[in-house]
Formats: sequence, C-alpha cells, structure tokens
Amino acid sequence: MQLPPPTHGPALRNQTIVSSDLVRSKINIAIVPMQFSDSIEEIGKISLYKYVRLISHLVKLIKRILVFRPHIAYFTISPVGNSFLRDCFFVLILKVFRIRQIYHLRGLGIKECYNRSGLFRFLYKWAFRDSVIVLLSEGHRSDICFDVHKKIFVIPNGIEDFGIFSFPEKESVQNRLLYFSNLVTTKGVFVFIDSVDVLIKKGYKVSATICGENGDATYEQVHDYIVKMNLENTITLRRGIFGKDKHILISQCDIFILPTYLELFPGVVLEAMQCGKAIVSTTTGAIPEIIDDRINGLLTSKKNDPVAIADLTEYYLLNPELISLHGALARKKYEEKYRSEIFEKNMAEMFMDVFYLK
Repeated sequence: MQLPPPTHGPALRNQTIVSSDLVRSKINIAIVPMQFSDSIEEIGKISLYKYVRLISHLVKLIKRILVFRPHIAYFTISPVGNSFLRDCFFVLILKVFRIRQIYHLRGLGIKECYNRSGLFRFLYKWAFRDSVIVLLSEGHRSDICFDVHKKIFVIPNGIEDFGIFSFPEKESVQNRLLYFSNLVTTKGVFVFIDSVDVLIKKGYKVSATICGENGDATYEQVHDYIVKMNLENTITLRRGIFGKDKHILISQCDIFILPTYLELFPGVVLEAMQCGKAIVSTTTGAIPEIIDDRINGLLTSKKNDPVAIADLTEYYLLNPELISLHGALARKKYEEKYRSEIFEKNMAEMFMDVFYLK
C-alpha cells in the first residue's frame, strides 16, 4: 500500500488501517510500502526514477512473501491507466505465489477502460479473477463491469475525530467560504475562484480561503489567477496544513465548498462534516451517498460550473439559519457512519471474513 508522504486521501486511509489496534488484534500484518512519488504534483508523471522504484518494490514484495508467508495480500490497486499497468506486476507476483488478493479500489474509471480497450479488458479479468474487492460506496458497484471476483465488500471511509466542530448561529455567520484540498483542477480549485467572482459581482460581501498543497496546479498559478480576477482582497491563499490545524481552519469557516468533478470519495468532505460545516459540492462519485442534498448540504449535478456553485452558496447566504442546521446534521451523520472506529471495525471484520472464505 501507499503511505504518506505524499499526503492524500488514500494514503491517509491506508495509514489508519495499519495503525489500527483493532485490525492488528485480528490479523498479523507485514507491510510493503509503495512510494512512487515524493509530492502530489509528481503523481501520474512518468520518470526513470519511478521505474527504479518499481523494481525495488517488486523485489521487496518477493522477499516479504518468502519470509512472512502471507495467507492474504491486501492491495490498494490503481484502477486505471499506466498506474494499473504498473500494478499488474505486483498482481503477477501475488498470483505466482497463490496468495488470495484483496483489492481496495479508491478510484473510478474501470468501466470506461474496460469498454474502450481490449488489453485492459483482458488484464482486468485476469487480475481480478477469484479476488475480493473492497468498494467505497454502493454506487461504486456500477464501475465493476465483470464478474470474475469472489466477493465484494462495501466499506465507506472513516476518519479520526479531533473533536473540533462549531455550528454558527444565524447572527454570527460572517460569509466565510473555504476550499480545502490539493490544488488540482478536477477538484475544482479554479471553479471555486470563479464562483467567488460570481458572488462578488452579485453584490455579496464574502471572505474566502483556499488552502492546499500543489497538484496539477501550483501555488503560484493559483495566486496569479486570483490576481487576474482581481480577488486578492477577497481570497486568501494558504499552503497546506494537516492534522488538528486543518480541522481548526475548517471549523472557522461558515460554508465549505468542494466543486470537484472527478473524484470518488473525497475525505475532506468527511472532515468538513466532522467540523459541523454546511457543505456545497457536486454529485460526483459517492458524494450523494455522503451528503444528503438539502438535508445536510447542497449539491449540484452541474460539473465544472462556477455559476451553479455560486447559486448554491447564495442559497446559504440568503438562508443563514440553514448553515447551522445543515452543519449540525452533517456532524450527526459523520458520527453515525464515518468515524474511524467504524471504518476500522468494518475493515477488521472484512479481513476475518476473507480469511475464512472458500
């Protein structure tokens, strides 16, 4: 599995699993960390250094298998593209040693690749044959367009509770907007900036913050775009922060906005729910299963659309009592479904089920 650094959602969830006392009380774990990138902006880019790392990881996996003799291999396999082709080398080793595979899928796109490419169609059927698949949501099932696996488990992510949350009263709402995620185009960082511009032109007084590490967009590029839009007095740009500091920043906003349009299960939405925030986002991936539209957040089906995001944000600004109500209900749903203890319990039970699966 991939572990931090770099810090991103899947790596953090993996860290939760290997650090869980509950999981470790059920099974004996040997870890083969896979790190191909040193930073978020390197993810998805091809380099000679990554090929060297691939060979090193493959050798480490073979050594670990020979020494540890595992019954099961848990693998956060990449679902599409060159990363999937790379991961097929690890699959080959697991199959040669006849180790049962659990594939935890943390991304979308299998169905599209399967239908588009004969090579991928063959590799998917080969790689997933007799495997166990862990999905993040019920809607994720539609991406699995073949039937060669043994069993599917649906286990939503869960995150640690820092106990930092606030539900601002109607009178104390200050129209503070927050985008907190890596600076990735498909996560909607530029859509967020454009939506703030729409609100300003409508006459609303808002203050906005963008906080995140470099992705396919850099800190400098985002800063330059803010200046280009004449929003430097409205939008504050900050480098990424983590842990408790991150939750303190989220708790200080009134409305949390994530205009993502290509993501499966954004963990930062869970963090905003934990902090009791009203959330504006899209119907991408599992978000409609996490956020109940008009109950504990507002969602739009329009992707890459700053006007749609601005309209939902405006609805909150016109109805400030909903900011507190939706935030409280978001916190309640987090406590019921998305705490790390629930995630760890579900993962431990899954491992035990697979151990005895025939």
